[in-house]
This record gives sequence, C-alpha cells and structure tokens, in this order.
Amino acid sequence: MTGPGMRQAPRGPDRLHRKRDFERVFESRNTLRSRNFRLYFHEHEATQRDPVRSAVVAGKRIGNAVTRNRVKRLLREAFRRIRGDLNTRTGLDLIFVAQRDFSRSRSHEIEEEMRDLLRRAGWIAPDAPEVKGRRT
Repeated sequence: MTGPGMRQAPRGPDRLHRKRDFERVFESRNTLRSRNFRLYFHEHEATQRDPVRSAVVAGKRIGNAVTRNRVKRLLREAFRRIRGDLNTRTGLDLIFVAQRDFSRSRSHEIEEEMRDLLRRAGWIAPDAPEVKGRRT
C-alpha cells in the first residue's frame, strides 16, 4: 500500500532476487567489512534498467525474527538514503550481511557506517556531505 508521504522500499529491478544473482556476488569474493556488517559486491556492465541492485541478509545468529527484521530495516533505510550519492560507472550488485545485533543503534549511526564503507570502496566521493545527527 502506497500513498503520499509513505516510504518506498526498493522493488523490482533495484533488488537482488534470484539465487544465481546472489551466487554471482558471493563467488566474486569482493568484500568490505565494517563494525556491524559486511558488504559483498560484484561490479558488472551497467544496464539502463538496473545499474545498482541491493539485498540485505541477517542470519539466525543475529537474534530472533523481530531483531533480524529490525536490523534489515535499518540497513535498507540507510542504503535508501545513501543511494543517490553513489557514483559508479559500472553496474553494481551489493549484499549487506549483518554481522551482529545492532538493532538498538540509531539509524544515522548505521547510515554513517555504511557511507564510510562505500566511500572506502570509491563509490561515494570523499567530499560527499556527511550525515547530520538525525533522530529516529
């Protein structure tokens, strides 16, 4: 259900769906690690339809279903806010894998951590605006 003022999660071409897409990303063995999550990525020839696709994973060791879902929501929301700042000439498939329970973290902290990780990879310019302390 959508309406004015409602947030849209990435759907369709913006998300990784197929098993073979996940396998391709994991088999490429390109990873970056931060304190709370790991980023697996695969660069490919960009298509007009889906230049950057993403997925979020939180395994059972993170906690119960409520905790895992909150962690995934935090990661999705952080990426949604950062997505417009990505600067990549190739297509990009990203999988964010939660490494620990950070469900009590504030969303701006996760966004800052993700921004730093993507900056290290070179997909966000070093002079891109920093996250201001948002309350959520």
